[in-house]
Amino acid sequence: TTAAGDTAHGDITCFFSGVDGTADWTGSFMTGFFPIMMFALPAAALAIYRTAHPKRRKVVGGIMLSVALTAFITGITEPLEYAFAYVAFPLYAVHAVLTGTSLALVNALGIKSGFGFSAGALDYLLNLGRASELSGGIGPVLLLLVIGLAYAIIYYFLFRWAIIKFNLHTPGREDETDTGNGAPSVFDEAQIAAEESTGKKRAQDEGRS
Repeated sequence: TTAAGDTAHGDITCFFSGVDGTADWTGSFMTGFFPIMMFALPAAALAIYRTAHPKRRKVVGGIMLSVALTAFITGITEPLEYAFAYVAFPLYAVHAVLTGTSLALVNALGIKSGFGFSAGALDYLLNLGRASELSGGIGPVLLLLVIGLAYAIIYYFLFRWAIIKFNLHTPGREDETDTGNGAPSVFDEAQIAAEESTGKKRAQDEGRS
């Protein structure tokens, strides 16, 4: 219950409202996401780019750069996670386990931070003061960045190894359009969908007829 007599529910609400008796645990369910969203997943995007086929690397690089920056700045990771969650589910399973270890690690170290939107750089900076207050100083909060860099290294090399070792079809590693079964790649399907939605494909078909 807050000083005003209102009842606060959930970690996010308690983190920002400063409810008495919650300082020991508030932020525990949020802090571990910062190393993952700001550092680890962008490193995974780099691994996906580096393992893409050379002729598709430029396209993949543009996509991965945009989703990696989005993850780092805002904490929106769905576009990046969807890049491998369905086509390379083992990577998503590894990602889930490592995220759990990050949450456990920062909790064990007593680091407490929070976010109003998501665990990106914007929320990290905006809540630096509150996080320092709950963590006993700025040091533990800055340690989050070091932990993030460590997870970035782990993600990059683990994702790169798994993609190559098991030939996972992450973006840029799909079968060629002209394969034995003639199945189009994800990029080919996206190009076709874009052309159809803009009317470009219809105009091309009419021009050939």
